[in-house]
Amino acid sequence: MQKDQNIRVAPVLWRIVFFIIYYIFLIGCGFVLIWAALKFSIWICNGFISSDIGDVRAFLLILFLLLAMWCVTGLFAIYLIKPLFSFSKNENPDRVEVEKDDAPLLFECIENVVAKTGCKMPKHVYLTTAVNACVFYNTSFWSIFLPLRKNLEIGLGLFQSSDKEEVKAVIGHEFGHFAQGSMKVGSTVYIVNSILHNLVYADDFFEKWVNRLCQADSSGWIRNTGRVVRWLTNIVKKLNIIVYKNVQRAYMKLSRQMEFNADDNACQNAGKEAFISSLCKVEITAQFQNLYEQFLQNLHAQGKTIKSYWAGYDVVREIVGNLYAYQFDDKVRLTAPITLGQAAESRLNFENVWDSHPSIQKRIENASQTEYHSLSNTTDAWAMIPNDTKEEIGKYRLSQFINANETDKETKLISDQEFREWVTEEVDLYFIPLRLRPFLNRNIIQFDYQGDTGKVDNPFTEDNAKILNEYEMGINDWNALNAIVDKQIDVGLFSYLDNTYTRKTAPLEEHKKYVLELQNPAEAIDRNVFMFLMQQCDDRNKIKYAYACLFTSYNVMPILNDIADQRVTVVSNWNQYGGRTESEFETILSWANNVLASRMQLLQEHINWNLIATIVDEDTLNEMRSFVERGRIDSFYDYSEGVNKFNEAFSMIDKMGYAFQHMGRVGKHIIIQEAKKTLFLDKMDATS
Repeated sequence: MQKDQNIRVAPVLWRIVFFIIYYIFLIGCGFVLIWAALKFSIWICNGFISSDIGDVRAFLLILFLLLAMWCVTGLFAIYLIKPLFSFSKNENPDRVEVEKDDAPLLFECIENVVAKTGCKMPKHVYLTTAVNACVFYNTSFWSIFLPLRKNLEIGLGLFQSSDKEEVKAVIGHEFGHFAQGSMKVGSTVYIVNSILHNLVYADDFFEKWVNRLCQADSSGWIRNTGRVVRWLTNIVKKLNIIVYKNVQRAYMKLSRQMEFNADDNACQNAGKEAFISSLCKVEITAQFQNLYEQFLQNLHAQGKTIKSYWAGYDVVREIVGNLYAYQFDDKVRLTAPITLGQAAESRLNFENVWDSHPSIQKRIENASQTEYHSLSNTTDAWAMIPNDTKEEIGKYRLSQFINANETDKETKLISDQEFREWVTEEVDLYFIPLRLRPFLNRNIIQFDYQGDTGKVDNPFTEDNAKILNEYEMGINDWNALNAIVDKQIDVGLFSYLDNTYTRKTAPLEEHKKYVLELQNPAEAIDRNVFMFLMQQCDDRNKIKYAYACLFTSYNVMPILNDIADQRVTVVSNWNQYGGRTESEFETILSWANNVLASRMQLLQEHINWNLIATIVDEDTLNEMRSFVERGRIDSFYDYSEGVNKFNEAFSMIDKMGYAFQHMGRVGKHIIIQEAKKTLFLDKMDATS
């Protein structure tokens, strides 16, 4: 492993050296540009003075031209030399800094890892509620040449259901990127690559400044100056990206190798059993953490909060974990990732050259080959965090939800029991049981639901679930194959059914035939689900209404998203280049009306106004109907009002998008609730 890394470091280092030389050259060009402009200005002024020309108008004209030249060359030169003064700060508002006195056992664990890796103790240690750990640093151009003090962020979500050695393994992995000795060159590449990325992609003060010049309403020459500078900087920026991608492409291959080496370091610190278990637990715990945070967002949107972040976590873990296989604890070490339900196996296998991490399966295989074993008897990871510190981090996170709620209403504190009841109700209303997920946690294939319905057996069987899982995986593979062919995914060779292909020989036709063969049985299952719900439900119109809502949303949303995407692109370009003339406005207005006219014809084919009337109020319905029938935005817009009015004119597209998204959710919710009732009937039959 280490030998492979050393082989791959050399070409990356050469590319990095080239990039640094290139960037220094750009900075030098900036200084030369300033020097040349200064020399030219002096030459012009000396020539004018020595020529004995007393024409005031000529003098003012020359002065104006020099001023215009300095505005453009000065700004462009600043852009070229700004890396010398750029500074990228790694910020995360969720972080709370802790000292050794706040969590002495945690710091003891960190010190142990630091000693084994040969790294320095982090400058600052921060805690969050997330499920992660990272070593981070603030960078500038000078950081390429000067040593960096690193900071450590630890998410306490890692501590849920983990033991001390598992958390130690995660910390050991992060410090493994910066270990001394044979990995030192790799860690240098790791840091320098981060600095170069910030130099190329960071949206700094200069970018915002030029944007304001381009959008200035007070003066045409200021806008034009901004536009010229923007044009020049865009050329350099595109060139920077091309040159940086040359570094990045080689670095990604090295990065995947460095992940393996960092994993080895984690195994040295905590043993391979603890590290493998931490990999598996982090993946599923992160999913659960996101789910819990969604609960909290919904709760705070209703103007409510809870006393303890972690007590609430335990409530959700108990209720949801029992239903959806999230249950494991610090007493159990996992050897493989937890999967929710049975997923079909992909026919496609490839490695994206831009992936920075190997797959979890490959990382487990690599760690399994090490000789470092973990302690069999260890303590709960929470033993390293005093309860006061733990609760402080939780309270800080809850306060962020309250601040983000942006309401003047006072947030109501509810009891643990009230929260338990609220979570139970949310799960009952919105969660899809594992047995139903293959059937309902996907886009249902559209069919004619208006015809006669016969009697069918319960379609929610394991065999049908396997067919739908295979069909969904086939769709995913189809999308991936097309992305490879269209160069959206950058791969060299890839395998399909264990045969090797290139982009040009991708088996599109073979896979298309395979997916089409699966589509008919999948559609038949979806139709049988509809028929089964019709025969089980007392109100058949309710089921038809649900499918009408769902299918209408499926048909309308792509059209609305297409309009919204084009609107965003045009307005972004308009703002970026400072479009402000009336002729430019007429051009964009003509484009907008052509787009709307064609898309509105499509919308009218799919919209049922009686159906949408069940979702929106009468005023919104009339506004939407008028907008679709007119298909133009002329009456919405006055050129003198500026581009914001253009955005406002398209706000009806946003309103319609929200309405039809809601319509789809309403339809899916009804279907899920009725399907859950059939599971309850199954249980009743089993007990009787």
